[in-house]
Amino acid sequence: MAAMRNWLQGEPKEKGRQRVAVVHCKAGKGRSGTVACSYLISQEGWRLEDALKRFTVRRMRAGFGEGVSIPSQLRWVRYVNTWTNQLQKKYIERPVEVVEVHVWGLRSGVKVCVEGFIDEGRRIKNFHTFVREEKIPVDDGSSILPVDEPPAKKHTETLVSPTGSTPSSSKNDLSTPAKEASQNVILRPSKPLRLETSDINIDFERRNKSTYTGFAMVTAIAHVWFNVHFEGGASGNESGVFEIDWEAMDGIKGSARKGIKCLDKLKVVWKYSDAGRSQSIDEPKIGEPIKEGKPANWRGNGDPENDIENKDAGGVNSGRAGGAALTLGQMTSEAVNKLTGKDLGLRESDVASANVSRPTSQQSDPDNDYGVKSDVTEEHGQSSETIVHESHDHDRQDTTTGKYLEIGIAKVSTILAKMKGSENDHQVSKEPS
Repeated sequence: MAAMRNWLQGEPKEKGRQRVAVVHCKAGKGRSGTVACSYLISQEGWRLEDALKRFTVRRMRAGFGEGVSIPSQLRWVRYVNTWTNQLQKKYIERPVEVVEVHVWGLRSGVKVCVEGFIDEGRRIKNFHTFVREEKIPVDDGSSILPVDEPPAKKHTETLVSPTGSTPSSSKNDLSTPAKEASQNVILRPSKPLRLETSDINIDFERRNKSTYTGFAMVTAIAHVWFNVHFEGGASGNESGVFEIDWEAMDGIKGSARKGIKCLDKLKVVWKYSDAGRSQSIDEPKIGEPIKEGKPANWRGNGDPENDIENKDAGGVNSGRAGGAALTLGQMTSEAVNKLTGKDLGLRESDVASANVSRPTSQQSDPDNDYGVKSDVTEEHGQSSETIVHESHDHDRQDTTTGKYLEIGIAKVSTILAKMKGSENDHQVSKEPS
């Protein structure tokens, strides 16, 4: 915010011209809106409601909802409002410890993870995945408990194993069973669960067994980000409780779609950790140099895209400048890899394939049917306000077509795996004929 302020309020090199701040993300909507509204609130003195409303009017088509709509992003805009108007723009970053996670109405087959930021916010790390030994059932008689308790699992397996498998049918029915097993539980980590910053993400994912070999059926995905400094820490509390209902949590890729309900309510008991150091962060003064963070390595280490680009596939060329040649096997592999993202439907059943929740954009949308205006200057003209850049690529909500496309890709992968055969099929017998 201070960097934008110093630039926009600085004198332009040429008289009669205005400075402009370009804010962009994948769709120019959620993340861009969070930054634009935060600037208006913290640097221009706007009321929170007015900033959110103005961004919606300038960016969204009528009838397509709010500009900033993701619950966690709205929560952070409220944090900025509190930071500006109640905390005199003072913030203290402290390491935090998650003491317990209380879950009401937890269904079977749900994996619960605790995540946070590392590397100065450039990466999201999975700090802990709860296992069965860390679950303490608290049944008050209102939950419908399973008749047969599943056999004990190893400590490396997920929190609750599915009580049943997905019915064997071509429609891949994802409907909730008539008599759903649920529990009220306390999740207590066996070792101190410390995060390096005050930002916490609680991630939920529910899987059931799939009729396709090597895949699981993901029926629910939800998560919630919050910051303990603004949830009680700024008031001088050394501990506190963050509470949220299922309906208020974030869904897939920023949408409201979370799949089948896998819990009713969540409470996170936290306290500040004595380990690590605290850091007081004040807003830089006008004209003061702003330290800028290093760009994140968004490809990650050992990214498969880099590997593909750096080798000759010996297949059909894509025809694009700089494009890599792709074989049928590589194209199928890439399609199947897309199933390992945060999405409903079929997923590779490897437990380690989806430990970290990274809400990202999905597919480009040239038809702009998500409701973002293609040009904010058409109706209102250019002004001295922050101008938000639109990249014409938008998040799209999942469709029935997409679900069955995933199922089709899974079938193709299964067929190819059978055609390839096992290692034993290709071994030459050393015994004399």
